[in-house]
Amino acid sequence: MATRSDAPYDHPVVVLSKDAVNQIVRFRTLTSFGGKGVAAKLPHERRLIALCADEASTLPHIGTRKLEVEPGSPRFTKPTYINFYEAESFCGEFEIEYAYLQHWATHNNKPITFDAESLNRIQNRQAC
Repeated sequence: MATRSDAPYDHPVVVLSKDAVNQIVRFRTLTSFGGKGVAAKLPHERRLIALCADEASTLPHIGTRKLEVEPGSPRFTKPTYINFYEAESFCGEFEIEYAYLQHWATHNNKPITFDAESLNRIQNRQAC
């Protein structure tokens, strides 16, 4: 799992798998890149970053497709991305015990749920 120096705290996450016996989830973090979006990233990194569905219907950047949510699911309130750029030092996936996860609040208090195609793309690290 990840060995990054920047901790994945205070970010929404997408859960990739659950281990009910050990009470652990495997996940990827989501980010807004500090509100700067993908413009702050290098061109070779941008092609490995996917935009998640947001309330403003932000368009995905060149060479990528948006990760969509299930009908009726809330959307992110600002442009939010999942980063598939993977340097040798980390894989971008983390594990944590259930007890340390907090509910990511939306205005209607429902979870944001990606559609099946987007979940498949997330699990296979496909930005496009």
